[in-house]
This record gives sequence, C-alpha cells and structure tokens, in this order.
Amino acid sequence: MDKLSIIVVLYNCEIKDSQTLAGIAAAKILFEQSNIIIWNNGPKALLDNNTEQLTKLGFNVFVEETVNNHSLAEIYNAFIQKYPAKHYIILDDDSSITSNYLNQLKYLQTEVIAYPIILSGGKPCSPKINRKKLLTNTQPEIIKFNNADKVEAIGSGLIISDQLAQQIRSHYGDTFDERFYIYGVDTTFCWRVAHTIPTSKITVVQGFSHSVSRNDIESKAVKLFRKIEKANAKGLKIHHYQSSFRKWFKVSQLLVLLCIPFYRQQINKQYLGALISGKHLKDRSSK
Repeated sequence: MDKLSIIVVLYNCEIKDSQTLAGIAAAKILFEQSNIIIWNNGPKALLDNNTEQLTKLGFNVFVEETVNNHSLAEIYNAFIQKYPAKHYIILDDDSSITSNYLNQLKYLQTEVIAYPIILSGGKPCSPKINRKKLLTNTQPEIIKFNNADKVEAIGSGLIISDQLAQQIRSHYGDTFDERFYIYGVDTTFCWRVAHTIPTSKITVVQGFSHSVSRNDIESKAVKLFRKIEKANAKGLKIHHYQSSFRKWFKVSQLLVLLCIPFYRQQINKQYLGALISGKHLKDRSSK
C-alpha cells in the first residue's frame, strides 16, 4: 500500500492555475510511494494535463474528470476506494500550501485524523472547538481533546488514516455522506468522526491560508447559488443527524415564514424541501 494519496479537486480551474498544486511544486519536497490525484470536477474538460513539476518530486500523478460537477462526498469516497494508501489528504485548488504542512505529511501516526489550522484573511477560521475559533497564537501541539469536545473543520487539508476511514465506513456505509453535495460534507464528516473515533486519535496540525467563499467578492447569481446550497445542507443535516423534535419544530417555523410574502421565499422553500424529504435539490429534481 502507498504511503500517501493526495486529492486536489479542481473546479473551473486548469492544472497550471491551481494555487494548491503550484504550492506543492514550489516546496520541492520529495515524496516516495505517494500519489497526487488531480480531480477536475468541471464545468469543462481540462485543456492541459501537464504534471511534470509534480512527477519530478516523486509523485505518481493521476487525473480524473467529472465535468458534470459531482458531489464532493462522492468524489472523496471514490478517491479513497480507488487510490488506497496509509493516509489520505484532501485539498481544494486554491490553498496556499506551506512547506511546514507538507513536511508533516511524512511523519503521520498510523491511526490519526488531523485537522489543519486554516487561515482566511490572516485569521483562523478552522477548526472550531466547541464552536470557538482558535487564537492566532495557538500551537497545534498543545491542543488536547476530551470526549465532550465538539470539533468542526473545513475539508481542505484534512488528513485521514486508512484504518480510521474504513472504521467510519463500516459504521455508516461510506466515509463521507453522499447525501450532501458541497456544503455539509465536511461538517457531517466531523460529526461521524465524533461518533466513531476516540478523541485520542484526533489532532490539530499546522495548516495554511485558504480562500473562504464568504470573504470573496461574488456576483448575485453565485451568492444565490450558495444560499440555495446552504439551505439544502441545513435541511439535510437536521433531517439525518438531529432529533425528530428538532426536525418538526423547524418545519413549523418555516411554514410560518413562508406565509410572509417576499421573505426569503426561494431559500426557505429549499430549506423546507430538504428538511422534509431528506434529499438534496439535485436528488429531488431527478425523480
């Protein structure tokens, strides 16, 4: 079995334009028995598959394409199944990867799930421990978890050992919840970890800067798309991971809100649809 399998998911990005891949190449750290899977998730096929800068570092490089924008959870699960390794690393295409982060990948514990400290706009945004962000001067090595701690993190930079990925899969049927498409994939993974993995095997490591959508300037269409996706994710999280009381309480709230003309009608309808059906908009629309 290989030591590492690293996935970098591209969206609307060429290989040569990926900040993440450029950072890995620029670090010039040599890796043995390690794979990089460049997964283009659309919306167009790649024009250039040149990966010479990565193969020079010892990586086995593979390119996958799903140009119709698959669920991130589906991609992550397929990646783990197709490219088995002792550890899996998940990355987006727009992270400022550092040498410190990459060097850590060479000295991982056999069984570990590691959340990197992610900065956005120079400030820590992930992970959150008991809903609180880390302080800028917090050092990963002094963070210790107890069984009552609730840890949530964004997916980019996530490190998962194969043994623990399979442990989650054996409990839930898959490692990542494929009922989610974009939002909710990372949060529900953290919830699954909390329910199946001892806190002694969870740690925080040095991370990097990453682009977070809420800090970006975006068009109205993109903002609306994100709101609809987030509404679906919220409904699904309550339906599948919270109590029936919580579910029906939120249903009653949304029904009242839908009686108010012009008040977030489109967003609340999406929220309600996912909440009641337990299915994402794409899955509801395909039936």
